Amino acid sequence: MKQSTLSHPVSRADAIRWAGRIGWAMLAVLVAITLSYWYFGVAEILGGPSKVKELMLVSGLLISVLVFGLTLALIHIRELAQYLMDDMHASLKQSEERWSLALEGIKAGITDWDIPADFVQYSKGWYDIVEFAEGEVGHRPDGWMQRIHPDDMPRLTEQLQDMLAGKLANPKHEFRMLTKDGRVKWVLGHAIITHRDAAGKPLRLIGVNIDITDRKRAEATRDALLEAHVDAGVGLFALRDGRMVFVNPAIATITGYSIDELYAVPNVIDVGVHPDERERIQRKHDKRLAGNMESSRYETSIVTKSGERREIELAVTLTPNSPDFDVLGIVTDITERKQLAARLQEGHDLLTKISAHVPGVIFQFRLDPDGRISYPFVSDSVQDLYGLSAAEIREDAHRVSAFLHPDDAEAVMGAFHASARNIEPWHLEYRLERPGRGTCWVLTEAKPEKLPDGSIVWHGITTDITEIKNMQEALHNSEERFRSLTQMSADWYWEQDENYRFTEISGGAAYGQVKAISEQTIGKTRWEILSNHDDPEALARHRERIEKRKSFRNFEFSIPAGDGQSHIISISGEPHFDATGRFMGYRGVGSDVTERKRIEEELRLAAMVYESSSEAMSVTGADGRVITVNPAFTQITGWEAEEVIGHRVRIFNIDADMFKTIKSAIDTTGHWHGELWNHRKNGDIYPALISINTIFDENGQPYRYVALFSDITNRKQTEELIWRQANFDALTQLPNRSMFHERVGQEIKKARRAGTQLALLFIDLDRFKEVNDTLGHDTGDHLLLEAAQRIVGCVRETDAVARLGGDEFTVLLADLAHGDNVIVERIARDILDSLANPFLLGEDEVYVSASIGITLYPEDADRIDEMFRNADQAMYLSKTLGRNRYSYFTPELQASAQNRLRLITDLRGAIAGEQFRVYFQPVIELATGRIVKAEALLRWQHPQRGMVMPDEFIPLIEETGMIHEIGEWVFREAVHWAQRWRTGRHSEFQISVNKSPVQFQKEANGHIGWLAHLEELGLPGNTIAIEITEGLLLDADPAIVGALLGCRDVGIQVALDDFGTGYSSLAYLNRFDIDYLKIDKSFIGNLTDNPGDMALSEAIIVMAHKLGLKVIAEGVETAAQRDLLASVGCDYGQGYLFSRPLPPEAFEALLLDDKCFA
Repeated sequence: MKQSTLSHPVSRADAIRWAGRIGWAMLAVLVAITLSYWYFGVAEILGGPSKVKELMLVSGLLISVLVFGLTLALIHIRELAQYLMDDMHASLKQSEERWSLALEGIKAGITDWDIPADFVQYSKGWYDIVEFAEGEVGHRPDGWMQRIHPDDMPRLTEQLQDMLAGKLANPKHEFRMLTKDGRVKWVLGHAIITHRDAAGKPLRLIGVNIDITDRKRAEATRDALLEAHVDAGVGLFALRDGRMVFVNPAIATITGYSIDELYAVPNVIDVGVHPDERERIQRKHDKRLAGNMESSRYETSIVTKSGERREIELAVTLTPNSPDFDVLGIVTDITERKQLAARLQEGHDLLTKISAHVPGVIFQFRLDPDGRISYPFVSDSVQDLYGLSAAEIREDAHRVSAFLHPDDAEAVMGAFHASARNIEPWHLEYRLERPGRGTCWVLTEAKPEKLPDGSIVWHGITTDITEIKNMQEALHNSEERFRSLTQMSADWYWEQDENYRFTEISGGAAYGQVKAISEQTIGKTRWEILSNHDDPEALARHRERIEKRKSFRNFEFSIPAGDGQSHIISISGEPHFDATGRFMGYRGVGSDVTERKRIEEELRLAAMVYESSSEAMSVTGADGRVITVNPAFTQITGWEAEEVIGHRVRIFNIDADMFKTIKSAIDTTGHWHGELWNHRKNGDIYPALISINTIFDENGQPYRYVALFSDITNRKQTEELIWRQANFDALTQLPNRSMFHERVGQEIKKARRAGTQLALLFIDLDRFKEVNDTLGHDTGDHLLLEAAQRIVGCVRETDAVARLGGDEFTVLLADLAHGDNVIVERIARDILDSLANPFLLGEDEVYVSASIGITLYPEDADRIDEMFRNADQAMYLSKTLGRNRYSYFTPELQASAQNRLRLITDLRGAIAGEQFRVYFQPVIELATGRIVKAEALLRWQHPQRGMVMPDEFIPLIEETGMIHEIGEWVFREAVHWAQRWRTGRHSEFQISVNKSPVQFQKEANGHIGWLAHLEELGLPGNTIAIEITEGLLLDADPAIVGALLGCRDVGIQVALDDFGTGYSSLAYLNRFDIDYLKIDKSFIGNLTDNPGDMALSEAIIVMAHKLGLKVIAEGVETAAQRDLLASVGCDYGQGYLFSRPLPPEAFEALLLDDKCFA
């Protein structure tokens, strides 16, 4: 690239020196040539003497020097000119580069117009506004002029001309610009002429454009909201994330729900829409707003709170730039309109007959979605009005449009489109131009109806009102002067006659609000109208003044107006006399001062709130000086008002960084909200919740700063207390389950990053319930507190200990190396040893132990819930293995737990799925060999697993509580078959049903329901016998004792199952009035081989008989066993020798066979 001469001055000097050298060389050549010329040429010609020759040589030499000097001067002048030119271009280039950088750094759009050169430079910000690529617009002035909205161009052109002419200086204006794709953006423009010539002609104009589109949209949204809110008859609502954040009373009227109920609904679609329809309505709503549509209008129906179905028209608008809501909606109740449309169709034939006799043209006008217009119905009188037959305009209504007066055509079409857009009645007077028949006035009144296909049909009438208009014109001319006077008055003008009765009330600006009332006022006196005035004395004074025919000013009273609200009216009047001095009445004006009174009241209330608020308030000027504070400010800060007003007082204790953050937020958004530490006048520091808001002037500049703050010391203390209660155990002050879960989650993340191991210990105190129940809860709490301290003393400072609840503790060991469980086992043993030491609880010395389950991360699990589940399973394994030990989690534990969980899940559906069956095993009377009893045994036919053994699922149904429902079902099944089998020769047949201790604990009086069922079927109590285990009797509480005795009282017998395997205490046999003893099959199996078992069985039989009990031997499998039992007097036998447990149908066949098993 060519180097600038400004940046390389040495090269430029070299060039000049070389130019000089060349000049001298040329001089030498010229001298030589000249000497030769003169010597050989001129001298020879002259042929003169040598003096002449010398003179000629000198002359030639001088001429050569002059020529060379001239040549050298030309060379240096050219070189100097070139140097200056290069320097000028380099400076210009640097200036342009600096200007370009400045333009790019300005966010606003900048235009720089060189007026004489007709050249415009645009900044990047300007291109960003119009969304063109840089350079795409060119550099002609028409480039930016073409981007100005056509409607704004005349105004801007006029301002530009005035500015160029010097009539307008530096104007600011808002106007619209068009982007590359035709969208409209609002900009704030500011133009400055920076240079003029000596004659005042402008040379350069700088324009600054700022994009204010977002601001204009926000203003439009605000204006739309305010305008819609004025119309109290139309439902207005605003949504944010589907929830109503604003509703007006009309919404409550339409839906039947109160405003509070509407605010409480989480999704607006839930209001009035049947649950089965909500999804379809939501999709329909979303579809209408799809494709970046900003608004949508459609009709739908709702069900009000009372159940009434109402038709509504819903218009919704997206407001993405609003900070308070994202959807604005308007609801109009169109139920009556829909009903009217239905009735219109029913009366179509009648209308056709009547229309022939009605003055005017009755019509039905239709606008299709594609824009086609037609007259589905028009009465024959159309011929009189337009000179066209009904058939001529039925399919093409454009022929009627040709008759519109040119001055009225635009208004007619505007009213037509507004009616179509808003589905509102069309009422308009306009003129028709009828060729050859002159101009006539017509009145068209029509009501639109929107059809399901999107078409709109108007039902209406057009009447010739030319005569009426002529009369109105005459009346209008006569009243013009009076009307002008009225319009210049306050809100309306009124007159009374000499009897003080109103004769005239005519409207001004706000007359519409009281028009309905004024029409009822004509012919009445003011005191008749105000008979219920809330201040009778003021009304009496007013009447006295009027009767004295004195003028009055600003007499105020309240009346209900046309909008249904009470309005405050202020009137003034003067007495009126005729030329002779006769009293003619009063004349005066009236004004609706409701809004003014409302503002005054709001100001009064605002002042009351300001003075009585518990929140401190301060108002500061833009310069930072305090303007006013409320009493709460003094109460909280200690600063009196006079100490801070007019001063810059720093009451917020913030550092420089925080100050910058707050100032940035206020400068950017106009407000800031947060918590800070403040200091009082006495130096005390306290936490405060602060809101700072900016009030801007009409130029958008900060005008006032309003700060609201409150002392939240108590709240902070409460939050701290709540946090501790939510995260720490109240008794031990250890972390609770919630905080421990969070700690485990954090340690898992750290271990995952560091590649280390975690260990989770689940600790359950053994026999704690006995201590708690025996010594009381206070003693139990002391034990838990000391146990927590012992556990904490066994772990490292980096480990975590928590109490999950009851007697359950957890320990988390972190930062463990993989495969190194020495630390884990040492800590587990320390905890076991520590907890095994005696606890001195007051005067009592208590011994407990602990069962610990251990799981490792990530070896066993990598999720919190899995780790807790694994540790819990391992802890239960420790309890199963004898307690006071620790166990590691293994996959087998997980498989067992999953199998157990699946069984519990399947059990819950087993009854409904009819998977349970009751089998019956016969009980044989050994003396006769006959079946006299049976034991009901529960079987589970699983659809996938097949037959599940009772010892596998019975513990589960006891543990889960399903035993109550299943036990009741077994009882009813047994009774059903007992009733069946007792009919006939087995009238004393008895079925025994096993009853779990769990059932007795919850259903101590369950025998009452059983007896009621037996009585309902006509069966005695001894139809059923209850089989119980010895464990139930050992720790039987009074409720269980009462239940067993209750069974005896109603005839239900009791059998003691598995006798001999437990404590086999004789004391409870008499105490509980047992009827049968069942010798456990473990004794019966060895009768023939073990004399000891035979002797023990015989002793049991003899003992039972001495106590009046019958004996049943279980597990009889051989004839020898049967014979030995019979020989020692055993009453009954049960076992596979006689029969396996059988389904009821097979057992019934066995019973009917009446087989003898002797």
